[in-house]
Amino acid sequence: MVAALLRALGFTVRLLDADWTWDEIVLACALVEASRWRTVAQEDSRAIELSRLLQSTAIHPLEMRPPGFRNPAGVERKTGDLVSRLPRTGRKHTNGNHLDKKVVQAFLGQPDELAAIEQAVVASTD
Repeated sequence: MVAALLRALGFTVRLLDADWTWDEIVLACALVEASRWRTVAQEDSRAIELSRLLQSTAIHPLEMRPPGFRNPAGVERKTGDLVSRLPRTGRKHTNGNHLDKKVVQAFLGQPDELAAIEQAVVASTD
């Protein structure tokens, strides 16, 4: 309600932080899987490409994004979160998102189904 009033007055209202959605985490997890379950550095062209995809208006409206939204550094962080959720890695779990573990488990248990979901999400952003 407050955001709507501020918008009506001409202000731009953006979220301070937006949790990663299931679909976004699936895309990041597909990248981690393709990287042999390793964190993907922000300088990696694949992290940059995923960042561009995540910044498309098909997933989150432009007016709801904070500065630096889903930038390559955020992609690196998310891929690190996902790697930390792998079973028996000995790594300390990062805080991440409550969905991280569920997506990783789904990728490990149903890789073909999750690959199909990833392809559908990518296709929906075109």
